[in-house]
Amino acid sequence: MAKILSFCNRKGGSGKTTTAVHVAGGLGLLGKKVLLVDCDPQAHASLWLLDQEKNSNGLLDCLYGKVGVKEAISPTKSKGLYILSGNKGLSEFEAGFCREKGAAFLLKRCLKECHSHFDYIIFDTPPYIGLLLVSCLTACQYVYITVPLQFLALDGLFEIKRLMERIREKANPKLELKGIIPVMFNRNLKSSWQFLKEIKKAFGTDLLLPFIRQNVRLSEAPGEKALIYKYAPKSNGAIDYWALTRAIKKGLLEKQSNPDDFLPLFQTG
Repeated sequence: MAKILSFCNRKGGSGKTTTAVHVAGGLGLLGKKVLLVDCDPQAHASLWLLDQEKNSNGLLDCLYGKVGVKEAISPTKSKGLYILSGNKGLSEFEAGFCREKGAAFLLKRCLKECHSHFDYIIFDTPPYIGLLLVSCLTACQYVYITVPLQFLALDGLFEIKRLMERIREKANPKLELKGIIPVMFNRNLKSSWQFLKEIKKAFGTDLLLPFIRQNVRLSEAPGEKALIYKYAPKSNGAIDYWALTRAIKKGLLEKQSNPDDFLPLFQTG
């Protein structure tokens, strides 16, 4: 049965989509069959991974019951990686269904038949708290929160954690916070190290996963319609996301690590 993961942050520009895409793609490169579900109405993961002109069906069609989920899933160019695409119409769906009884369970029901066909199902969640985020947390097992090492970012981390506690109590008792992922790390800034210290103080070291350094190649990769592993395999971004993917795959909640200790499989002989 698939392991179901959500990558969350209730703020845009937090590295959430970049992380979801590269962990999903990294797991595919490690020989796993992965379904990335784009639940963000901005649909940046879908724009990144798919030729939209050829993508006629997606998550919204499944939620409305127009097509079955298997019909809506699209392969990507990356090994082992498939996507259930999103679009801006998800915002209208959220507004129309937010007061419907049982709406938070609709996503879970839609994906039920996928559980035996994939090793991992990964949600790229919306950057705000609403029906779609609640639906993702209701349907998943494990949550990873991306945290930019910036002032006030801890506030968003605590907000997601409080939401998880409510959902665990009312809808999904197996929901588990599995890791906190520091992103946009700059080792030369004192504030980056100070913020890591604040995370450790608030959550302990066990939840802290390998950090992602600031890297211009990561921001260029979506425009090239490629994952960082292919676009810039020797970059810090590729090294860091490979370290993170390995940590998640192994189920290791690694303490703060030096990303230079991890070399991507595709760089070795």
